[in-house]
Amino acid sequence: MSSQDQPDRGSTSKSDPLLNSKNSAEHIIKYPILPNDLDFETYRKTDKHYKEILDRFIPIASKSGVLDGEQVDSKEKRERTRYIMQMWPRDPNGEVMYEMPDGKMTSNRLPLWGATLYDFYFVKKTPSMDNMLTFISGSKIARWMRQKNELYAMDYIDQAENDEPEPRIIPPYHIGEFIELIEQQVHLRKTGRSMKVDKSTNEKISKCLLPPSEYPGRWPLVPFSTPTCRLQERIPFDKLPKTLIVHDPWGCLSGRNRKANGKQKWSKATDVVHTYILLRPSEEHARALVDASTTTTGGTQEAHLYITPKRRLGVGNHSYIYQAELELPRELLVKPKTCVTCSCEGEVISKEQNGDRVRELFKANKQHAPYCEHLDDGVPRPKIAKVSVTAKLTMPSTDDENHEQQLANEAWNYMHFPDHFFEHWNGYNIIRPCQDPVPVGAVVPQFYGYYMPKKKGRGFKSPILLLEHCGTQASMSSLTLEERRECWSLLERLHLGGFVHNSVYERNVLVQNGPIQWSPFERSSLHPRFRLIDFGRSQEDEAGTRALFEHSRADIEFGLDFIHHPNF
Repeated sequence: MSSQDQPDRGSTSKSDPLLNSKNSAEHIIKYPILPNDLDFETYRKTDKHYKEILDRFIPIASKSGVLDGEQVDSKEKRERTRYIMQMWPRDPNGEVMYEMPDGKMTSNRLPLWGATLYDFYFVKKTPSMDNMLTFISGSKIARWMRQKNELYAMDYIDQAENDEPEPRIIPPYHIGEFIELIEQQVHLRKTGRSMKVDKSTNEKISKCLLPPSEYPGRWPLVPFSTPTCRLQERIPFDKLPKTLIVHDPWGCLSGRNRKANGKQKWSKATDVVHTYILLRPSEEHARALVDASTTTTGGTQEAHLYITPKRRLGVGNHSYIYQAELELPRELLVKPKTCVTCSCEGEVISKEQNGDRVRELFKANKQHAPYCEHLDDGVPRPKIAKVSVTAKLTMPSTDDENHEQQLANEAWNYMHFPDHFFEHWNGYNIIRPCQDPVPVGAVVPQFYGYYMPKKKGRGFKSPILLLEHCGTQASMSSLTLEERRECWSLLERLHLGGFVHNSVYERNVLVQNGPIQWSPFERSSLHPRFRLIDFGRSQEDEAGTRALFEHSRADIEFGLDFIHHPNF
């Protein structure tokens, strides 16, 4: 079909010229126009035109030797859906390709990035030699072609320069929308149980983040009596709570095996409260941890954490993992809303001339939080909100192993991981030796602080590592080849970012429904998203020497063989 027939969808010419080197605009796979909340990896899973392109590409690529040199079997076809599907046309008299300029890149600085699968190409390094193929991104080769004045394939250059979207961070689903929904349900008495406190007092008590009198309506609520949404947005370190009030009626902080039973009810529990302090790395000694209250100012001063054996997610070699409720100031999670009328209140601070019209810019004199009076829907809005996080606790150390040090080491790694380990980007990277594009999601969970008891006291109290809850353990035997390669790419990006894992097992890969930018109610197993975890033994490896020893282990755990596989 021609580009005129389907201007907004991916298409190929009538003769199926995938991997064709002719210089014609109709041979280019045209870009789809994506909705604002979609990246191409999500869109292609349900795009029938992409499936049509793929069904035509595989037989052509197989016969041309790009795949196995033979017809691809049905299992391979079913398990792989990301391919480089186009050949960049070369001028027969063009130069040999040596040094290449940078193309578009995300913050991880990997050189081969494309917004869609249509932004990667095979290309002949030497135009006259068909057997010297390499793969490259469209933005990278288009810049090289401009530099060398090889304008033989102007339609390809124009598409790479003008049509490909720029790299952009994909923010996770904004948790404020879920919090507002729960507030409405609590107000309508469809969820939640009120805590028994004297709401006439203005004095703060250990049960609550705020004085009881500051809680409206049915708040404060009994812990775990309402649904909570996973906190997946990144919180800057300087905004993390400096003090953490931990509610632990059943002694989970002791690092012992606390089994769940039907008698463990918060409404009947005798609350036991501990005070914890946020720690941060010392500038003088990188692996030392010091009291953050002496080195940071501003930000969130206090939060409450609730732990119960009923929400234990798993047990490691030296730790217990819990799904915990974290109570934070609402303003940290929900954006205040102001209507147009209120946003224009206040003094004029500047004017913009646009032809005969003058646009006045206002500075509001009043702060409307959480809602201005015109948007008030009658639902009480408390100054706090609860979210779900993962709390990792350590077992007491033994003569053979220092479990506390492992948790401290993991916290140090999270504090020193580069920013791009935590970021979700649109598009794909090609990470050698794999030649199939892989999505550029986050590598590790979001980090929400490492806390130590303010006072040691009697008995052991575990430090607390707060992290994003990223799903369940992935089973490599149930993943497709393509998904296993995506898991491998996370480990390789960890290596390229200057760290070695030192504990490469499938249990340290988590999978959750996606995409990350959708509401939890809309996410699906059709869009799996993966993350690496457990960095207690990890360490810096900027030279990459230790990473070499992990490759063979990774091939075994992820069920891959990059040396002997015909595509590598």
